[in-house]
Amino acid sequence: MLTWTLFELARGDPGMLAEVQSEVRAVLEGKSRPDYDDLVNMPKLRYSLIEALRLYPEPPVLIRRAREEDTLPPGGSGLKNGIKLLRGTDIFISTWNLHRSPELWENAEKFDPTRWERKFV
Repeated sequence: MLTWTLFELARGDPGMLAEVQSEVRAVLEGKSRPDYDDLVNMPKLRYSLIEALRLYPEPPVLIRRAREEDTLPPGGSGLKNGIKLLRGTDIFISTWNLHRSPELWENAEKFDPTRWERKFV
């Protein structure tokens, strides 16, 4: 996560990197170790880390197995009655694709920590 965060900050807007660096210096000045309150007081850093996790999720694919027969709701599948799962069916969920879907995210491919400043309902 730290590698991707630094990668995106370094290749993106230099002003954003400078803002994160300034925030970290201001909050951690004179401290040898950050604590929880310090992290709360560094929103630019926190938003950058969250945004890196959105673009580079770990793991990029989740695999689950149905323990019993079930039916998933139709969602966007177009199937009126949903999707029937038999016991033992493997389910693959691509967090990579979900986190980069233009149906879910504005400018989905762009590293934009400021998106987390907005309030979500």
